[in-house]
Amino acid sequence: MSDIGENVHQKSEIVTLHPTSLSYRNAMETILCDISAFEFLRIPPCVLRLSLDTPDLSTSRGRQSLYRRDRFLGYVRVPLHILECNRTHMHQSAAFIRHLWKGDLPSGSLIEIDAYHSVTSPEFTLLQLARHLPLPQLALAMYELTGTYSEIHLTAEHRNELKRRMSQTGWRGEDGWRPVIDVKGDITDQWYREPLTSKENLERFADAVGNVRGIRRFRQAVELLCGVARSSFEAKAAITIGWGRHLGGWGLGPMSLNRTVHFDAGAQTIAGQSYARVDLFLETTDSLPALGIECQGRSVHGPGGITEHDADRLLALESTGLPMILVTYQQINNQKRFQELIQYIAKKRGVKLRPKTARQTAKERELRYQVLHAWNQLWRQP
Repeated sequence: MSDIGENVHQKSEIVTLHPTSLSYRNAMETILCDISAFEFLRIPPCVLRLSLDTPDLSTSRGRQSLYRRDRFLGYVRVPLHILECNRTHMHQSAAFIRHLWKGDLPSGSLIEIDAYHSVTSPEFTLLQLARHLPLPQLALAMYELTGTYSEIHLTAEHRNELKRRMSQTGWRGEDGWRPVIDVKGDITDQWYREPLTSKENLERFADAVGNVRGIRRFRQAVELLCGVARSSFEAKAAITIGWGRHLGGWGLGPMSLNRTVHFDAGAQTIAGQSYARVDLFLETTDSLPALGIECQGRSVHGPGGITEHDADRLLALESTGLPMILVTYQQINNQKRFQELIQYIAKKRGVKLRPKTARQTAKERELRYQVLHAWNQLWRQP
């Protein structure tokens, strides 16, 4: 199975899916779905090509060998979640968790990996996750697949091989995927790539599948997306700050992710560019001014958390009349620091915060747990 992964994400653009009919596909085909599909969609193609010792699941021998493994393709946890459209195939197995889909699959629901292996599309994968993930975790999954980032903890073997390529050839990624490099020159757990789907695609998919299990939560999560995220930090900040009080957030006004702000001549001179994208942009309303929030990550921006280019950019944005706030992950992650941050944002925004009710406080506690802790546990590494 050395060719597995060659046909996925070769273009640096949103994946275009085409209608498929399971009845015409190979009877021995294995279709990764649900959590297994999400884990597969996170893997950069160049990393897939490093996973050479992979069993061929189209054969009995290959399936049997899976019982002795804890990972498929190096990163998809065993037991594998696989899709079945025939009830007679729904037998119990220690290596597979089978999901039955009754009736025809929605058009464009499968992406071919090779002749005997497929994976469910980003849209179909998210629909399956909507059946069991809490709303905040589903929203994080949607932000990642509609965003320009992917999170994956590389094995030591794969990390060392890519570091060798970096030092010997200057390698910085391929197939439209590139790893985020920290200040020490090491590969982090985040990769940049083009979105695998979009909010609009998710909306069209929801309309096409109709009233199926999980669709209500799926639609709710899609409605809560406020733009294209460039990191999980941005997604978590958008949820904890921007979601309404009834959902556990603070509802500090309409928000857009990575909103483009065009510079005038003076700002262009300061920044050396004609525009900038603001990580979290609190929109102007009839009674409230706009406010920009920058999510500052040390792994990308250096020991001080900000580069000279960042400083010029922030000054240019301020010169346009847009007040800016720098936010670190610890300010989001630490409860006491987060409360101070919320108070500061409200003050800059000109909002007088009302105390939360006991019910709203409980919802906030649950939201923060799901976003900041349970999400990482869900994708735990061995």
